[in-house]
Amino acid sequence: MKVIPVIAIAILFTYVSCSDNITNPAGGNSNIVWDKISGNIAYQYNDSLFLADKTTRSVKNLGSCSLSHLKFSRAFDLITGISIDTGIYSIEAYDLDGNHSEVDEPETFFDNFVYDWLPDGRLAHINQSGYVFINNFVPTIVTFNANGMACSPDGKKIVVANFDETDSTSELIEIDIATGDTSVLSMDRYNHYSDPVYSPDSKKVLFVNSRTNNLGNSVKDIFITPHTSLGITGENPDWSPDGSKVIFSSTDIGVPHIFVFDINENTFTEVIPGGNYPLWIE
Repeated sequence: MKVIPVIAIAILFTYVSCSDNITNPAGGNSNIVWDKISGNIAYQYNDSLFLADKTTRSVKNLGSCSLSHLKFSRAFDLITGISIDTGIYSIEAYDLDGNHSEVDEPETFFDNFVYDWLPDGRLAHINQSGYVFINNFVPTIVTFNANGMACSPDGKKIVVANFDETDSTSELIEIDIATGDTSVLSMDRYNHYSDPVYSPDSKKVLFVNSRTNNLGNSVKDIFITPHTSLGITGENPDWSPDGSKVIFSSTDIGVPHIFVFDINENTFTEVIPGGNYPLWIE
């Protein structure tokens, strides 16, 4: 059997152990993010923010923190997340030394969890009116009931997982940042899309398609654009650095496991039993 080297972040004990490719935080609300440039891994546990260094395998406590949807702004070396205080949403940031600040702009009317950072440092998010908002970019005429957003690695496109309540249709909509043009990458009735993530070459998108089966149970299938099921049930998908494999978590009888799916060979392998919320590390 081929052994796949992994990095496992055991948040319960706040340390980093072994080797090269995959991270696995034990618990949390997918509140972990990795910066592919610096190799830093940030995660939240017990209302504190931690920064783990992949090279030295050391962990630094950056201080008290209560944020969700952590992301890296690589242009500014900031760890960002969403805070809600008495119903008011804001995007807050910590630098790598633990200094805290707010980074959202009041005029953008931010009131949701859907945001991402472009490689050039611009913030992209769904504003209060449902439009995609980016600095120096005219919002699209399309309004979204969004359940996820991702910016492409090449910085040219944004994809939004949208649900149209008028006809119960989910859409994966891609926006060209240069022109504002939109295109539908995938569409499905009655199901719900979430967790979009671009491939390393910015050409394809992984996403989760949530549906209700004949027994009335919720089932989450992983799809790839164009609307193609990978034949696997799970969530929290991420790409390998070369785009040939997909890592995802799946829960069987209440126990989470992390698997790797080989797109070319159409096979999958369990790599971390009892793990959830994976990220692939180069």
